[in-house]
Amino acid sequence: MPSSGAPPLVGIVALNIFLAVVLRKFFSTSIPDSYDIGKMLLGTLIFWGIAATSYRGGPHHGRSGVGRGQPEVQALGSTCSRRWCCCSS
Repeated sequence: MPSSGAPPLVGIVALNIFLAVVLRKFFSTSIPDSYDIGKMLLGTLIFWGIAATSYRGGPHHGRSGVGRGQPEVQALGSTCSRRWCCCSS
């Protein structure tokens, strides 16, 4: 399952935001680069979600010849020409 590491990452993002807000509100200080760290973690979660939604479980599922358990995107295989795309059938 591709999303086995996502729940701890969501917790880290939530903890980062919570600590940043509490420190800023009550202690007038902040975590250095917490905003940038949060942006990078949220970007990781977005791309993890894309991989999880395009996950295919079986061997050679669909048109492309991706192996067992590999993420695959059908849009790429359907838009590229036969000459340039190795996965067209």
